[in-house]
Amino acid sequence: MKKSVRILCMCLALLMLVLTAVSCANEGDGTKDPSSNIPKETSDSTDESTPTLGFEPENNNGTVITILMPLEKKFEIGTEEYSTTDRVSAAMYSRNCTVEEYLGIIFEIKEESGSWANRNAYNQKIENSVTVAKEYDIITGQTSCTFVPCAQKGCFQDLNAIESFNFDSEWWVQDMTENYAIEGRLYGVTGDLSLSLYRSMAVLYFNQYLIEQYQMKSPYDMVRDGSWTLENMMTMAKSVE
Repeated sequence: MKKSVRILCMCLALLMLVLTAVSCANEGDGTKDPSSNIPKETSDSTDESTPTLGFEPENNNGTVITILMPLEKKFEIGTEEYSTTDRVSAAMYSRNCTVEEYLGIIFEIKEESGSWANRNAYNQKIENSVTVAKEYDIITGQTSCTFVPCAQKGCFQDLNAIESFNFDSEWWVQDMTENYAIEGRLYGVTGDLSLSLYRSMAVLYFNQYLIEQYQMKSPYDMVRDGSWTLENMMTMAKSVE
């Protein structure tokens, strides 16, 4: 398959925003599809002649796009199994189905344990796919377990060097190329695919009584006005020692 098609599929399948839902759930089983509860955006000014993704649909004759993903992070990609669990998973599954239909492709998701304990075996599959026989078109993995070891072995391609990627598009995390790149080379991407950004987000607790006793500014207000920084947090912590 043409390189441009693979790049395009990677971009659309993993990181684009939720499109108009195309239901792929089983019909007639009496189970309500969670995606039916997802609000649909409407606009009287919508130009129906404009392609959904900014370009015309393609027919790639059912080309299979194989995705390797950690078993522990299977919720990251909207699989059919998770499509009935919650609204987010349902929306992700509908998105993937939309991409399959729009491009005439099929996603084949292969799950392997990619935890810290099994990282070596998982990473070896990636290395074999690169150096021996290509088995996967798209690879996902936990940064601490996969990104650094595989990058050191030269398994990744610099995405900044691929002209087909437009990182200004809204489905990419903005400033990603500056903050995630290594000396200007981008070996991994993140975006709407990575639900871990939201499901595993760290939470900071503070003592409201001490804030008031020491007459310090509320962290809530500091976040809102943009003055909440690690430096200011440390300064506040040291002032109550």
